[in-house]
Amino acid sequence: FTVAVAEAYLRALEAEEIWRNEEAAYASLSQLVLEQAEKAQAGRIPEFLVDQARQDLLRSDDRRQRERAAYERALDQLKLDLGVPVDQPLEPDPGVLAALGAADEGPAPAAAVATALDARLDLRNARDQEDDARRKVAVARDALRARVDLTLGAELTTPGEAPLDFGRAAPTGGVGLDVDLPLERTAERNAWRAAQLAATQAARARERLEDQVALEVREAARRLDQAARSRQIQTEGVRLAERRVESTALFLEQGDATIRDRLEAEDARRQARNALTTARVDHFLARLRLASDLGTLRVDGAGGWTLLPEPPPPPQNGGFPEPVK
Repeated sequence: FTVAVAEAYLRALEAEEIWRNEEAAYASLSQLVLEQAEKAQAGRIPEFLVDQARQDLLRSDDRRQRERAAYERALDQLKLDLGVPVDQPLEPDPGVLAALGAADEGPAPAAAVATALDARLDLRNARDQEDDARRKVAVARDALRARVDLTLGAELTTPGEAPLDFGRAAPTGGVGLDVDLPLERTAERNAWRAAQLAATQAARARERLEDQVALEVREAARRLDQAARSRQIQTEGVRLAERRVESTALFLEQGDATIRDRLEAEDARRQARNALTTARVDHFLARLRLASDLGTLRVDGAGGWTLLPEPPPPPQNGGFPEPVK
């Protein structure tokens, strides 16, 4: 539930950030169109070059409108996930995106699997169920043996006319043996065999769950590694796109570049910014899902979470007192 709500919240922030990027791209293109229109009026460049810029401006205007609608849809979906009315004013904090942390690659798959096998509570439950099934086998096997019960009895008989006259009471006692020889144990043998089958099923269920957890954790670790690398690549892509816009703007003023070069640079910067926003959100969600799969995600009563670097120590005997041996 925590991961699902966090994803809905971050996706809404992602949609807002992409919309803001489209707004910034539209403002930059608007300024470019004004500059090139002035040059066209002065006869320095042909009019069709300005029309190219105007076409890109129209496409940018369409994108920013669509991205705004996408942000509003994501915000409405977040309200539904939070259980608040869709007409309730709600504005996510954009500073959350800036505090998502560094692009760490996470643990190696082998280390992640070892952590999950030790920390996952469902695996602990499966192991406890297997232990319970094995104990039932031992109890059922014990029922196949002979049983000899020693019976001891004693009583004190007082006279009928004086029930409280213990001085004339006659004590009596007895000793007996209750012997149950293992001559007919069909029901007990069937119960023992059923317990053995149940223990085997519990062991197989535990092994199957361990394999499933290992598969999930390895895939989650790979996704985190891929998301971290993608975030690093997109960060470098934004840096290069920013430098490309600056250089093409300078060359355009000097006449060494065309408007198309500047428009392509602007579009590349827009795409790089959007890709970086998505990569940052994907990376954090991958880390959050990995922590959930590892069993190291802890949620407090106020809804906050902690990504534990190491699995918590398992409780002694599940928190129950030691059985009597």
